[in-house]
Amino acid sequence: MHEVLGHASGKVPETLAGEPVDHLRETYNTLEEARAELLALFHGQDPLLLEIGALSDAAAAEESLRAYPRFALMQLRRIKQGDRIEDDHMRAAWMITQWLMRAKGVVAFVNEDGNTYARVTDLDGMRAGIAELTREIQRIKATGDYDAAKMLVDEYAIHFDPTLRDEVVARAARAGVPDFYAAVMPRMVPVVGADGVLVDVALGEPESFLDQMLRFDRAEQEWP
Repeated sequence: MHEVLGHASGKVPETLAGEPVDHLRETYNTLEEARAELLALFHGQDPLLLEIGALSDAAAAEESLRAYPRFALMQLRRIKQGDRIEDDHMRAAWMITQWLMRAKGVVAFVNEDGNTYARVTDLDGMRAGIAELTREIQRIKATGDYDAAKMLVDEYAIHFDPTLRDEVVARAARAGVPDFYAAVMPRMVPVVGADGVLVDVALGEPESFLDQMLRFDRAEQEWP
């Protein structure tokens, strides 16, 4: 949902000169990643996912919301120094969490026995907040509103409390949580009937991690 529904959604009006990136400049990548994350979180609550079997239980959709602020908090373990987030994917997650926390009051960082936890305090409010922020980022991108984009990124996406980061780094180290991890995905192989119509998709044997990364790199270079 992040890659397909998220990155492929939205329209640019004919009145906008050039592309959104021309207007949003250095904020564009952060907002684009945030938009994809928000649309994945939003569509992840759609009952249709249960109907088609993409989710086995409605509790999975709820947990995706409760887990998101924890994910944003835990990513701080990757930043050992300073008080700035530089990666656009990480900025997007931090911006969404901080906006839901500070602008809407539906997420909180709470400290218990010296440990900080990320909690959703209002699940329905979080759903409404996700929809609101999605609309705003869609508007910003479609209209090229640089001032609004810069306000969101500067206010919510970049800076964090280094004391909080130090706590997260120490707790992750004690628990043996790695800074980064990677997954090797199976090959998706189309199954075509005698009439040439696609009838199924089979999961082929996985490649090695190196072979998969090289294949992805070649595909990106060959993309028109």
